[in-house]
Amino acid sequence: MRKQVYPRRVAERKMRQAEADLLIGHMEAVRDTLLFCQDHEADIRAYIAAKKAG
Repeated sequence: MRKQVYPRRVAERKMRQAEADLLIGHMEAVRDTLLFCQDHEADIRAYIAAKKAG
């Protein structure tokens, strides 16, 4: 959704392109992290359980 909003805000001079690029990059990084966690959930849970067990 933001990929549609930010270009308009840049065109209206309410946001600089560098700021839009930075914010999109942050959102993509969060998305990528969440997808990684989803794909590796079992391994992450096993690691946490092993760490708690000592």
